[in-house]
Amino acid sequence: MADEPHEGHEGQPISPSDLIRLKHQLGKSITWGKSDLNALEIEKLTELTREDYARIRKEYREWHSNVINTYVLVVIVLACVGVFFLPYDWLKIAAISIGITCFAAISRREGHAKGYIDGYDAGHEAGICKILGIKNEEISEMAEMTTQMKIDDMVVERMDERKAKESDNKTKP
Repeated sequence: MADEPHEGHEGQPISPSDLIRLKHQLGKSITWGKSDLNALEIEKLTELTREDYARIRKEYREWHSNVINTYVLVVIVLACVGVFFLPYDWLKIAAISIGITCFAAISRREGHAKGYIDGYDAGHEAGICKILGIKNEEISEMAEMTTQMKIDDMVVERMDERKAKESDNKTKP
């Protein structure tokens, strides 16, 4: 039943592979927002390249250089651990509080680095969608359409490969 041809526009039978190709072409013709771009083209536009990620990391390092160096904080934490073995209780209390504060600062920095890149990525995508006039409600629909178009791309590619193999087999004696 799935391989049965359906009737097309002028009574011509349409094969399932033709239907998939038609769906694929239709997906490519749907544009989003105020642009003439389809979902795949917008996704390519919003993706960050390796160069972008390198630039973002460089910007983060430049910002990070204005803060106390992480190595200094690690040395302070180790010094606090060493001070803990001294016989003075008031010094132990101070060392514990300073050590915990420095350790928390080190931990937060790891989160800041990841959050900086994630935030940049989200802001980049949101900015492009805003410029192209794509509404927030359309973004999830567009993401679903992108996934469908990628699947259609793979299916059409496989059908073309299979068709090429079949034609090669027919031409061989």
